[in-house]
Amino acid sequence: MTAQFQRWVRPFQLLRQRRSADTLQTVHSAPSSALPEDCTSMTMTPIIFTPVSPAPSRAKLSLELVPATCWCSNVRDHVSPVQWNRLRRQTYYAARSHCEICNGQGPQWPVECHEVWHYDDATQVQTLVRFIALCPACHLTKHIGLAEIKGHAAEARAHLARVNAWSEAETEAYLRQVWAVWEERSAHDWRLNLLWLEQWRIFVQPKR
Repeated sequence: MTAQFQRWVRPFQLLRQRRSADTLQTVHSAPSSALPEDCTSMTMTPIIFTPVSPAPSRAKLSLELVPATCWCSNVRDHVSPVQWNRLRRQTYYAARSHCEICNGQGPQWPVECHEVWHYDDATQVQTLVRFIALCPACHLTKHIGLAEIKGHAAEARAHLARVNAWSEAETEAYLRQVWAVWEERSAHDWRLNLLWLEQWRIFVQPKR
């Protein structure tokens, strides 16, 4: 692994060690959006994929931890700024600028654009499914690993429990499932399938 990759992975390794010891970090309040814009610093543009493990049937909000081997390789890494703005604005318009999970809006801006992926664990193919509009709170919660690194895991955890109407025990059990699947998926290299973009007449050659 490169030195940069090791720096990114280390916080997740430490987080898993803490969860194995059944301890939780005290977290301060998060801003309305705590998601990175690009890969120019220690954080990276998040990649979204479908639920990593079966959630309780009444779950509205699932967590989508990005396998470490897929970081910094998503739609925004393959399209122009003009194309990305077209995609995200259409996503906002289709959702009427409301979160597609909780129907809420953020205090500074209403919603953010999420890439939805399907991960085929048998073939290690990551396939773009669609885009969804999420309020900043649901967006932050989707990436609770990044929230933990930035010191906002408690807020994300509370939002997860609140939206799903889960108890502390249900929330903790789901988090353990999510981290176990993340570790397994992070052990593999994934091929990227971006054919969904062709309906928008956007043709790209995946970089992996």
